[in-house]
Amino acid sequence: MHRYLIKLNKLNATMVNPSVLVAYSSNFSKLSERKPLPSRPINLEGHEFTSVTESKEEFKYVKKLLPSLVVPDPPEHDFYPTPSGWVPPNNEKCSKFPYFVLRTRFHNFPIYALEREGGSRKLVKIKRIEGDIWKFDEDLRNYVEKCIEKNEDKKLTIYSQVNEVQRQVMVKGHYQDYISKFLIECGF
Repeated sequence: MHRYLIKLNKLNATMVNPSVLVAYSSNFSKLSERKPLPSRPINLEGHEFTSVTESKEEFKYVKKLLPSLVVPDPPEHDFYPTPSGWVPPNNEKCSKFPYFVLRTRFHNFPIYALEREGGSRKLVKIKRIEGDIWKFDEDLRNYVEKCIEKNEDKKLTIYSQVNEVQRQVMVKGHYQDYISKFLIECGF
């Protein structure tokens, strides 16, 4: 175990190892305190602060500038689907099914197109499914198979994966158009 003697003052520091009789020293005379940067806090005297007043009447002007915490309901339209393709939920149709698909907070379907393995594996993820997720998966696969058979003259088997814990269904292939039509027809 080595013992060092350290001697400090404002201008220099010396460290001495008595067993070897070696001294290390450093000179602080060239160091000076930097000027404060604009980002650093500066301590000001109390009389230099500006005065603050609270006005509850004028807060209504500030409230207009603050972002909304809740997404507003979509406006009413004369006809549906809108030019963007959006359709409101139909509670009468969707009450007939043992499952339900919630919309996102922006009132859209929770359908997400994914690509894995460098784009060679295409998937569609449907989230926010409540109720009998297995019946939803069966109905969805049957609907997509019928649409492909009718529109593309192909007989395909649609593969899917059900995740009960996360309330999601993954469908193999990019069939988000058929899936969104299925959700619209179900009234979700």
